[in-house]
Amino acid sequence: MRRRFIVLIILAGLLAMANAATPKDHLGKVKGVISDVHKARVMNAQITLEGDKSRRRLVTNDAGEFEVALPPGKYLVTVDADGFRLFVSPEFEVKPDKTQKLNIELHVKRPVGLVPASSDPVPREFN
Repeated sequence: MRRRFIVLIILAGLLAMANAATPKDHLGKVKGVISDVHKARVMNAQITLEGDKSRRRLVTNDAGEFEVALPPGKYLVTVDADGFRLFVSPEFEVKPDKTQKLNIELHVKRPVGLVPASSDPVPREFN
């Protein structure tokens, strides 16, 4: 009988420790769509969400969508996609048990190193 009582006390202590170890903060979610200025979805865009408590990296799916659970806090989101300018958001807040929706529009990068086409034929010195 005494042995059962001791086992029950130990189990109660372990349960109390397990409850204390679980975080009190509930996670929030960030979800959204990455598109271009013509509303075409951008797949495989690399997204970084960075805050005081967490940093997560993910990639948009075939529909240009993403979703991630994060600890509550303030974050910045960076989006990098081939052919587009880097996007950096203003700071926003993730709240416990809430979903923050982001619809991000990317702009095409300017071409580098290209010479504008000319209507003139090949210059005479090359003929």
